[in-house]
Amino acid sequence: MDNGVFLLFLLLPFGLGLFLAAVALLHGASAGVNALLLGVKNRIVTGHRRRRQRSYIRRHQRDFSL
Repeated sequence: MDNGVFLLFLLLPFGLGLFLAAVALLHGASAGVNALLLGVKNRIVTGHRRRRQRSYIRRHQRDFSL
């Protein structure tokens, strides 16, 4: 029994450390995925915005001098 309790107290910090490391890794991975998705979304939105701006400019640069 004494050996088991001693082993438990010896391994508890490592177990807790491994658990915290796993949580930190998951948090970092989810933050990375979130940043990636946000970047893709911003790229798509700005692409559409550019296309709308170009069409607006084309429409309003027509020559009406005839």
